[in-house]
Amino acid sequence: MPKAFPPAKRKRLAAAIPDGPALSESAIQPHRSKRLWMPYGDIILQAEATQFRVNRDVLARNSPVFREMFATQLPDQPTIEGCAIVILSDAAMDWELLLERLYDYQFQYESALPFDVVAALLRLGSKYHISVAKENAIWRIRHEFPAVLDLWDEVEAGIRMQKIQYRPSLLLDMLSLAYDGGVSSSVPILAACCLRTFDMATLLQDKIQREDGSYVVLSDPMKRALLNASERILEFELELFNWLEDDWVIPHEWCTTMTTCRQRRRELHGMFSMGQGEWRYNALAVWHADSEWGDGLCEVCEVAGRTRFNANRHRAWEALPGFLNLPPWGELKDLEKPFLLSSSIWVNEVQA
Repeated sequence: MPKAFPPAKRKRLAAAIPDGPALSESAIQPHRSKRLWMPYGDIILQAEATQFRVNRDVLARNSPVFREMFATQLPDQPTIEGCAIVILSDAAMDWELLLERLYDYQFQYESALPFDVVAALLRLGSKYHISVAKENAIWRIRHEFPAVLDLWDEVEAGIRMQKIQYRPSLLLDMLSLAYDGGVSSSVPILAACCLRTFDMATLLQDKIQREDGSYVVLSDPMKRALLNASERILEFELELFNWLEDDWVIPHEWCTTMTTCRQRRRELHGMFSMGQGEWRYNALAVWHADSEWGDGLCEVCEVAGRTRFNANRHRAWEALPGFLNLPPWGELKDLEKPFLLSSSIWVNEVQA
């Protein structure tokens, strides 16, 4: 076990590393990373009990935090094979995923990265100011969950190439990552996707099981926001779909089967308004020409109804951030953790 720095020297390096000491003794016997122990490395990073032997130049080139730290390091610190040891307060897996990418810049051009890689790039890229990692992660999140309705329609239609590998629990993980990581512009549509995919009882659980047996834990503020949003969306949809009961919205004098069409519109209104099962949260859905929603309507009523329904989607999109007590789309700033509103008061939900 390498010895810790003397207190005075450790204090100087601690200032260069965010949220934790640069060097300290580990309570667990450390072991070397099998994949990231570079034979010509000149610095050892230790995260949890895993040690990575890497190159200062790679770290300093990518991170001003490490560049500053190396500029203040003293020569008499503990070493392994002549390499100084820096102990970090982050997850070992995050560092392994990040370092692999720093040694292979091709990750920037990979079509789709696993969620764990994107999360590591965002978390460590933000903390250590590693722009190439942080910006790539944010670009991927924005690509999959954009803040523009037309772009979201391309995602839904499968037109946009996937940038994050899909798995069933991805939406929940992405919501937590985008919120905690400050990718604020993606939070509203991610929340809407979670509400549409998972029932509220599941979302309010203390922990939600992933397909591999591990768990997602949503923060209490996010649970409250989702619960409030679900109620507000359903209230909004009650008003949004009222036109289905209005005989004057569709030019009934051109309708060829007035009684049948009126009955079908009443059925659609009831299904949309109840918000159960596949009919939950349809304000952002698209009524396609071949959609079963048009079954039972004459051609005139189907076209008129589809046009009205799809036009209302823009109202729903603009209202979406407000359902979560978030500012409007144009005021959501990425790289700043969004605030959740409590009544008319801004409440900072950033955890100390």
